[in-house]
Amino acid sequence: MNRWEKGGSLPKRDNVEALNDALGAEGALLATWRSVTTGNGLPEWVAPLSGTRSQ
Repeated sequence: MNRWEKGGSLPKRDNVEALNDALGAEGALLATWRSVTTGNGLPEWVAPLSGTRSQ
């Protein structure tokens, strides 16, 4: 079983984008990944404006 499936690690953004496209998720998978990795659900470009940290 994959570490992603077991919750041992998160996929990198490029892998999430590829999965999102392959599954036809229309951005939903990427939005969820962004929410989990940044902890705030804001788009990455907002982080410098809001004082939050982007990954």
